[in-house]
Amino acid sequence: MDRALELGINFFDTADVYGRKRDGGGHSGWTEEIIGRWLAQGEQRREQVILGTKFYGAMENQLEGPNDEPGVSAYKLYHHLNASLRRLQTDHVESLPDAPYRSQHRLGRGFWRL
Repeated sequence: MDRALELGINFFDTADVYGRKRDGGGHSGWTEEIIGRWLAQGEQRREQVILGTKFYGAMENQLEGPNDEPGVSAYKLYHHLNASLRRLQTDHVESLPDAPYRSQHRLGRGFWRL
């Protein structure tokens, strides 16, 4: 990531499920944790990057309530985003992109309810 910044690449995109492997290795949120450790090293890293994360499906590590169905709700958005922020060791992301297979109407309702 340091090299990417040196080359002018400053948008880092991740998701709460990146890092989970089909064979059972890794775990949900693993890639966010790696990025979070890198950001925590300081040297103005967080100020230099545009950070995006995504959520949608169930995660293997249960949050504070039902989390076993894919989909979008204000509850899920709130809890997934806060869990991602903890793993990323930051207080905000610049982008929370929407996957193309989501219902725009349902996502909009989730944001509105927050």
